[in-house]
Amino acid sequence: MTIAQRSAAFHEKGCNCCQSTLCTLAEYTGIDECTAVKLGYGFGGGMLTGNVCGAVTGGMMAIGAACTVGTDPAEEKPRAVELCQALQERFRSEFGTLLCADILREHEHDLCDSCIAFAAAAAEEIIKNNK
Repeated sequence: MTIAQRSAAFHEKGCNCCQSTLCTLAEYTGIDECTAVKLGYGFGGGMLTGNVCGAVTGGMMAIGAACTVGTDPAEEKPRAVELCQALQERFRSEFGTLLCADILREHEHDLCDSCIAFAAAAAEEIIKNNK
């Protein structure tokens, strides 16, 4: 199953965009599906307010979990921020914005699966290249 198919399956199951992305990347993060779902509840719909797309925040969570050890935040933070910003830039280049409200205003929910698949694939590539 491709990353797009896996992410779509989570979304079809009722997961929001953040949950779908984070669940799709579980093999890299060590975060089990139940925990990923719990962590992501408040991040769907752009943190429930139309802000940054949940697919992006889920990808950023996955990058943080997969690409850091977590024992020295002061040391790891600059690299984690750099990797998360790389995901943001790729997403913005693809969709023109990071904001859920803007995406929904232009496309309603027609792009959600594409946003999730793109964010999951981009985060996966960043993780694979920076583990």
